Amino acid sequence: MTRAKEYLIISATDNEDMRLKQSAFIEEIPEITRDTVKIDIDPTLVIIAQTAPVPAINWTEATQTELEKRAKNYDLSVTALNTWLKSPKEFLEKYLIRQPAGKMPSASFGTAVHAGLAFIGEYYNEHNSLPSSELWTKKVEETLFHEILTKKEQEDFLKKTKEVIENYLSKKNCPLAAKALIEERF
Repeated sequence: MTRAKEYLIISATDNEDMRLKQSAFIEEIPEITRDTVKIDIDPTLVIIAQTAPVPAINWTEATQTELEKRAKNYDLSVTALNTWLKSPKEFLEKYLIRQPAGKMPSASFGTAVHAGLAFIGEYYNEHNSLPSSELWTKKVEETLFHEILTKKEQEDFLKKTKEVIENYLSKKNCPLAAKALIEERF
């Protein structure tokens, strides 16, 4: 985005089936500078494009040199070795090229728990008291809304995250809850 000289086009789908919130980048764009474009796509063309054979990759000398350098400097782990034994192509893509992979839904759950606890800690540092359940739940909801999840996964993870955080805060040895209790007494 920072390299755009004259124009920058950011696109987002308006597809109800995806149940995703549009990017924060798009939300920050003033309405006056936004255009809505309706695109009619023939689904058969999409299917043909998705099933078209992938052309053979012609590695350039620079790419080959870079891969060789990465391979020489790579510290092989047990996981990487198992990947190599299973599929050298997968090893190349995952460990040397470092092709990005999608996030597992369970990682989104971890992100939500982290966001909730981080919010509680920051709130406590600012106000010397724990936030209400409604406040940190709102932060968890916002976090889950930005994750790539189905509506059901969002709802399930919100419920589970609330349980985990409430359980954490109710424990006797919870540092935040204990600190808040001590300060309430004084």
